[in-house]
Amino acid sequence: MPTFSLVVIAYNRGDYIRQCLDSLVGQTFTDIEIIVVDDASTDGTLDVVRSYSDKDSRVRVIAKSRNEGAHLARLDGCAASTGDYVIFVDGDDALELTACELLEPFIRSHDVDIVRFGRTVVGETDVDRAEVPALEYLYNKKTEALHGKQIICAMYEDGRDSKLTYCVIDSVFKGDWIRATCNSIARVKLGRMQDAYESFVIASKAQSLITIPECRLLRYHYGRGVSGSETMTTSTFVKDQSSMFAVTCAVEKYAETQDDFIRDLAARFRRDVLRIVESQWRRRLLPEQQQEALKAVRQTWGEEAACGVLLIPFLARAKELVDGHFTPVDGDDYYRWDDMLRLIRPEHISDQELANQLKDLDRMRGAIDKQVKANLLAEEERQRSLERALTEERERRRLLKTGSAAKQIVDKLLPEESRMRRAIRGFLLPFRS
Repeated sequence: MPTFSLVVIAYNRGDYIRQCLDSLVGQTFTDIEIIVVDDASTDGTLDVVRSYSDKDSRVRVIAKSRNEGAHLARLDGCAASTGDYVIFVDGDDALELTACELLEPFIRSHDVDIVRFGRTVVGETDVDRAEVPALEYLYNKKTEALHGKQIICAMYEDGRDSKLTYCVIDSVFKGDWIRATCNSIARVKLGRMQDAYESFVIASKAQSLITIPECRLLRYHYGRGVSGSETMTTSTFVKDQSSMFAVTCAVEKYAETQDDFIRDLAARFRRDVLRIVESQWRRRLLPEQQQEALKAVRQTWGEEAACGVLLIPFLARAKELVDGHFTPVDGDDYYRWDDMLRLIRPEHISDQELANQLKDLDRMRGAIDKQVKANLLAEEERQRSLERALTEERERRRLLKTGSAAKQIVDKLLPEESRMRRAIRGFLLPFRS
């Protein structure tokens, strides 16, 4: 029985799988097995994996005949593992070559279900690289040793400075424990964020967890696969938010079998996922894509959820305008989002938090409308003042002042639009400048 089972899931990772496998077969601690689950790739990934298994007996291949998604692939790989400890690896990431060597004495001396290590974030594009510092701060949170319900609270309880992210690729798990736990996880096909469901169940069952974020043993390539911050197509967003909904439903179905504490955390999980949907909708879609995408959110999650997604950026923009005493210009997101809200705002609202947010927004909209009207009145008065000043300047420069006897005589002898009057005005014009 090997000390470590490194379970790799791969689907069409031909561009990256060699880099991943090189980091595993090259581990300085050699008592390992490497289980690669190929999820019916179509790009030659399986051929690359088999070339490694042909050369290294520690590499085992599970070649699936049908694509079933990362969740089921991970469960299959875990079930096939035999190691004292299990580490899950995505096929487009890599481990530091000394990862197992550094982890082995630590986990032997700490009898815990989960040891969570740190990661180095590698941005794939200039945009992604700009986000690296914030992501490394997010992923490398240090906590005290956690036990029982403290573990899932550290991931899903609001207001924690050291809130842990929900993922399974930056941890080493006690082998028999994770195999038993994964055996109890629902075998359903899940898409985007499937590891969030796995993490929820694992965290709810774990009895002990230690974090060592200072040991950055995972090289996480941000921008490969579904991660990243570049723009996406509407169809991709629609598919992703639908997958996130399926994951949320899986968490809620699991929570129904648990106590009220877990059910409450499942409700928080739902809110967290909707925040991710909002972030993707706001940051990765072009303005002209957002309305159609929001309709899909409404159809999938319901009108209150879609309204809540829109309110997150809309409230922030409205507050920015009110606090700064600004008025939105034509084309401002404020007006665009206001039009969207009028289309999707529910007539009856059951969520009290959402109802309160809409009241706050209505109050700020009133203040903004008042400011817009005040600015319009001020602009109208400015225009009138300018016109008065121009009129006064023209009057000052007149040779014949309005209402004077001289002007009345001239007007009678030489009407305003007569040919002689225009000729005289043209002759005098150079002397008036």
